[in-house]
Amino acid sequence: MSKTTGLVLTGGGARAAYQVGVLSALSRLRRDAGVRAHDNPFPVIAGTSAGAINAAALACGADDFDRAVRLLLRVWRNFEAGQVYRADAFGVIRTGARWLTLFTAGWALARWRRARPRSLLDNEPLEDLLAQLLPLDRIPELIDAGHLRALAISASSYTAGDHVTFYDAPQDLPAWTRSQRVAARATLGIPHLMASSAIPFIFPAVSLDRHGRAEYFGDGSMRQAAPISPAVHLGAERILVVGAGRLHEPSGERPPANGYPSLAQIAGHALSNIFLDALAVDIERLQRINHTLSLLGPEAWHRRSSSPLNCWSSRRASGSTTSRRDTFTRCRRRCARCCGPWVSVTWRPTARGAPRWRAICCSKLRTRES
Repeated sequence: MSKTTGLVLTGGGARAAYQVGVLSALSRLRRDAGVRAHDNPFPVIAGTSAGAINAAALACGADDFDRAVRLLLRVWRNFEAGQVYRADAFGVIRTGARWLTLFTAGWALARWRRARPRSLLDNEPLEDLLAQLLPLDRIPELIDAGHLRALAISASSYTAGDHVTFYDAPQDLPAWTRSQRVAARATLGIPHLMASSAIPFIFPAVSLDRHGRAEYFGDGSMRQAAPISPAVHLGAERILVVGAGRLHEPSGERPPANGYPSLAQIAGHALSNIFLDALAVDIERLQRINHTLSLLGPEAWHRRSSSPLNCWSSRRASGSTTSRRDTFTRCRRRCARCCGPWVSVTWRPTARGAPRWRAICCSKLRTRES
């Protein structure tokens, strides 16, 4: 019996377009290997921030993976700023006027009228676009039909201060609770995607129902200590992680300090800590767990109800065409170990270049503490 493969799509803003490039390459590999388009290679899908939108699009097309990838490609290739936030003159003037009143004598009146601004930009166009493209009401049907096992969307609660993973899955997959991160079963909709991608200060927080009361949520990349955990809890036995950032800092000598850091540098460092990409940390932690359990032997695995979990994580690469071709060959082999034999074909970069891949592959163990 084949293992359940999970897909994890992390945040990264517009860099989530890179994720679509990786998925397009996988779709091409499947076609070259003669795999049926209707077979879904990723029954478990988890997404955060911009990755949540890509994850939801794949889940809505779980009965035809190749068609879902083509839809994502078409959307990202024709993406414009006006489809994300209001860039028309009226929208900019309206938002600017609200911010102006905040710093003038009209602040008290604005507070009384509840007209104070909630964000720098109005992302209502993105909500309209997602409502047109994503039939999220299909998710329960696809789960019942066996095309999809689970979809998980993560967001950060401003109200409770914890990190929440909203998921839709069969009843045999219960919710879980860990330190400052919990799971909540929900009928996923556009508001969950808007909440997961609501960058603080830039886009407004989104109100979602939780425990029978409203809570306000923001970008799921905040306080995300274990990005791989939702896929593990939802039954994935091997995982493909497509991130949009660096797994490791580049080697080499760092530039010397050139005077006192500017406010922009300090603000950038603060934002980097808010949106800390914990993917590399999560992988390193599980590698240590693997190493420890490997010293104990298979009998200890059974006593701890653990099972081997292959994880393959992709990231952008740089270098010459020759080095990238060598990287593609290594990636194909590693991806085959993670995702199955349907990717065991020769990688053929196009004349105009191919998606830049570099990867690490580690074998991890799924435990109750994940």
